[in-house]
Amino acid sequence: MAFARRRAPTLAARPTAPVTGSARRLDWRFLLPVADDDAFDSLRLLSDDPALADQITGAGLARTVLIGTQGAARVDAVVSLSGSPAELARALATLRPGGVVYAEIDRARRDWRGWSPARLRRRLARSGLVTAGYWRRRRGAYDSLFLPLDVPGAVPWYLRELVDDRAASRRIVQLALAVLVGRDGRRLAPLARRYSVTGVAGRRGDAPAPTPGLLATDDDGVLPVVLARGEGPWSRVVLLPFGPTDTRPRTVIKLPRTAQHNWATEREQRALTAIRSLLPPELAGTVPAPLGIRTWSGLSVGTESFLPGRPLAFAGEDDQMSSAAQLDGAVGWLIDLHRATRCGDLPADELDSRPGPPEPWRADGVVVPLVWQHCDLTPANVRWDGRRHTVVDWEAARPGPALCDLFYLLLHWKWDDLPAVGTDPGEVFRRVFLLDEGEPALLASTQVRRYCAALGVDARLTEPLLLHMLGQQAGDRAERLRDSGDGLAQDDNLYADLVRLVLGSTGLVPAWSHP
Repeated sequence: MAFARRRAPTLAARPTAPVTGSARRLDWRFLLPVADDDAFDSLRLLSDDPALADQITGAGLARTVLIGTQGAARVDAVVSLSGSPAELARALATLRPGGVVYAEIDRARRDWRGWSPARLRRRLARSGLVTAGYWRRRRGAYDSLFLPLDVPGAVPWYLRELVDDRAASRRIVQLALAVLVGRDGRRLAPLARRYSVTGVAGRRGDAPAPTPGLLATDDDGVLPVVLARGEGPWSRVVLLPFGPTDTRPRTVIKLPRTAQHNWATEREQRALTAIRSLLPPELAGTVPAPLGIRTWSGLSVGTESFLPGRPLAFAGEDDQMSSAAQLDGAVGWLIDLHRATRCGDLPADELDSRPGPPEPWRADGVVVPLVWQHCDLTPANVRWDGRRHTVVDWEAARPGPALCDLFYLLLHWKWDDLPAVGTDPGEVFRRVFLLDEGEPALLASTQVRRYCAALGVDARLTEPLLLHMLGQQAGDRAERLRDSGDGLAQDDNLYADLVRLVLGSTGLVPAWSHP
């Protein structure tokens, strides 16, 4: 690469930053089978964290929250996050007809040992509740996945497309589970250690499993896979609805955890509309189609088409193409996208660059193509379905300089002999961008030259465009933190750190230092 001959100081490895934003502890509210988004008049909470009561009222979920099982006051909803079987039974005795229940169970706890999902749901059915069950997967202190156990196709689809089975141990578990469930994910229920149950009181016993009100569907028995990941309070929740006979999600539903971040959902819908209008039909099929936006409980809810395929982040030795071939295909898709969405030129003089004497090309009238950037083009957001690459998660998309998406993809690529960029960003950056030897540097350099030739990007702009990408990403992260009320001083902003590394000083490029 043109800029790959200078060595720079390395950054020390650092642990992954902890997840912030306690709004994640309320992600179960998106499973509630409520008819509308009005707040409950009263909700009974069984939890080891009574501070959640203020969060529940603050989120507009309930007007009044009663803590524990004391008192006989009738309530519209019962939420049990840590209650015992006896406590849950006492709380349910105060539930009004038509009321809603949500209960979390951890079978490793002594008081819930032996309580399989089937046993608990039979007990609830005898109490007059129609229920739905979800397997819960936890990462750290928060649940990251709710997988419905009442629609046969959800679990097989999840095992097929969303399980990271690169490690041998994970691959063995995935294969064993796939054999166990076959085409009916309900067979997973007896193995579920952590699971949740939702229910509605007073319905007929033969009624279908209660559909979350957020899905806004008239079809009976539609339940969502809920992906509740993300590193901070700005990260959104994704619902993937499955009907009783579906083998793949019907659509993709996205919404923020707080109304403060409604703008991201709204911007993504606008961006998808603009981008797809520029693409030929075959290429448009690799980008989700925006299907509209609505409001639920004060949150902007966007719906888009579902694109099948496994994330490239999970590609391993058993996949149809090598890592190098996958990278080549992903870059080919990016070249096609940027050719189709080119929307003007930016004078190179306007690019951020390192301080010092002006480069000679600044007086040459050099320009940079402006294209529609994805701005979060990681291997996790690029999918491969055995036939073509598709790309999801366009919430950060905007027009911007060419080449930046490619640099971002190369920084986050799953290089065989390198750690994840979030674990040791300095080492990854040095091996990919600051060397002229080694497989990562050689593969990256080849793809950059290929892209520049296809888009007509002047090779002298590689370094300022790299700095522009890092500054843009650092600024975006700082803006999200400010919007969330989190302090910048406590944040490990790896992109800002990498800007410092490239500049070789403690200064920042102008894109990052702007207030």
